[in-house]
Amino acid sequence: MKWLDDWLSPQKHDKVVETTLSSLNPTLEVVHVDGQLVLNGGEGNYSFGALHWVFDDIFYKLDFRKRKFANILVLGLGAGSVVDLLRNKYRQDAPIVGVEHDPEVIRLGKQYFGLGDYENLEIVETDAAQFVTEKKASFDLLIVDLYNGLDVPPQFEMEPFVGQIASILAPKGLLIFNKVVVSKAHKTQFNTLLKLFGEYGNTSTLTLQELNKVVILTN
Repeated sequence: MKWLDDWLSPQKHDKVVETTLSSLNPTLEVVHVDGQLVLNGGEGNYSFGALHWVFDDIFYKLDFRKRKFANILVLGLGAGSVVDLLRNKYRQDAPIVGVEHDPEVIRLGKQYFGLGDYENLEIVETDAAQFVTEKKASFDLLIVDLYNGLDVPPQFEMEPFVGQIASILAPKGLLIFNKVVVSKAHKTQFNTLLKLFGEYGNTSTLTLQELNKVVILTN
């Protein structure tokens, strides 16, 4: 499975531009892959690699070329892969708030991926749970992409977090929650998450690149 290999195997034969670490990520690597820079963590791709393809698939299947959003929240900004797609491929010019907990990831995003160059992008360095607890505004597109390696940290798959993100979704808004499902435990977690989101609105799912599953919530 090429997609899973791309997630799990840092690109061994491509040029490593920078290797660093942070208190939140024991390994961060900026790597040249097929002429393009990507950001990898210890267990897989963080931005502009396999993850980029997944979100491109999501936005294509949800027909983002024909949608327009008033304001957008990205929880798990990384180096800005989602922002790049929204701005440059899907021509979404709405204000974006991008939340990223790791200052080192933000630094790498700005240094290598032009993260600081997007107009109408507010970068917030904080924990996603803290952000949604304190945020009073609502968003009509809300994207959740929060990982520790290949796992979504447990607090982001249960109450109160799910209820909090649902509460800041604007009427007729769209929420996209991304999850990699590579084990029986992941499958159980996903089914539980889907049921939980069902308490807050209409849910549907997408399966992408064989092992990536997405919960979609509309209200």
